Amino acid sequence: MLVSLYILGLFLPDLPKLENFALYGAVLICLFGGRWRTGLHELAHPLILILLALLGWLFLTATLSDDPAQSLTEYRRSFKDYFLIFLPLMFVLTDEAGRRLLARLIAFAGVIIVFANGMQYVHEWLTDPSRLLNIKAHRGWGHPLVFLLPFALMQMRLSTGRVSHLWLLLALVEGAMIIATGARGAWLAMLAVILVWAVAGFNRKQLLKLAAGGLVLLLIAYFALPSFLLRDRIEQGFDTSMRTTGTWGPAIEMMDERPTLGFGFGKEIFNREFNSRVPEREAWSIKHSKGPHSIYLEAGFAGGYPALAGIILLFGAIATYGYLGMRRSRLLEDRFFVLAATSSFVGFYLTRGAMETIRWSPLIILLGIIVQASRRSPADK
Repeated sequence: MLVSLYILGLFLPDLPKLENFALYGAVLICLFGGRWRTGLHELAHPLILILLALLGWLFLTATLSDDPAQSLTEYRRSFKDYFLIFLPLMFVLTDEAGRRLLARLIAFAGVIIVFANGMQYVHEWLTDPSRLLNIKAHRGWGHPLVFLLPFALMQMRLSTGRVSHLWLLLALVEGAMIIATGARGAWLAMLAVILVWAVAGFNRKQLLKLAAGGLVLLLIAYFALPSFLLRDRIEQGFDTSMRTTGTWGPAIEMMDERPTLGFGFGKEIFNREFNSRVPEREAWSIKHSKGPHSIYLEAGFAGGYPALAGIILLFGAIATYGYLGMRRSRLLEDRFFVLAATSSFVGFYLTRGAMETIRWSPLIILLGIIVQASRRSPADK
């Protein structure tokens, strides 16, 4: 299915052609037979209206920025997929069999990500074992692993016997690889995902299995992995001093300079403004820009405090409609599908997005699943 290939392509940076092939292929198929009309009514959903308002404001501020060409280029790169994939995604989601297939394929994408990350470890071991100590080489894999972990938990919850155990194994391997990235933001995101599932998605027996497996995994990782990777980071705690004086703090200071319209969208714009100010800001602990380290502050820097308010409103609405989608789902498979999407959003965007700059593109997939589930009429219950 092209939509699932597109999702996989989002997280495989070495295969940009896969993402584009799947995206434009899905659009072309959606154009035939009036399939594109299936999702038109979803454009009036409150989540979509809030999203369009935020995107419209960011487009306006990009146009009015000091470097509109650069700002609009980065805006297009980040958001063009939203306008292309939404209707094909809605066409798939409106069909019950299509939803089930998409849910399984998203979960199976986790197998591919685990394999790709594992092969990188094998390659490093065979060519230069010292490279295994470079945790930054695997940090990028934390993004798809956090995003896809809830869908493995979904399949574990829906399956029985040996199949359920295999999905549990996949979830544990994904968790192990998240720990091995050394990214504390990814650890918190994984914890947020597990907490959501503990509250809403597991019975006591399954929760005990997951907790026991997770505890064994954590103990092995704590004593077997190099101390700098896990032990030192845990003992250090979640220190935010670098962010408050090196990323978050400077981003907020620059937002205060242009509170209404911001500076325009994009990493290059932020880096340029940061680097031009840093010689005069002795309190800034980082002397060369590493970005705002927060998707919230990225929006606020780009579009001022209206954009910051917009993204907070959008994220709050997504979480709320995710809960409504779970309550309104008639079938167990649908309920766990929207739970997977909601918990993925909570982990990937709500939690990790608060402390790191992450990609915008995958958001439309989670939002689409939640929109479709929360829109169901009482007759569908």
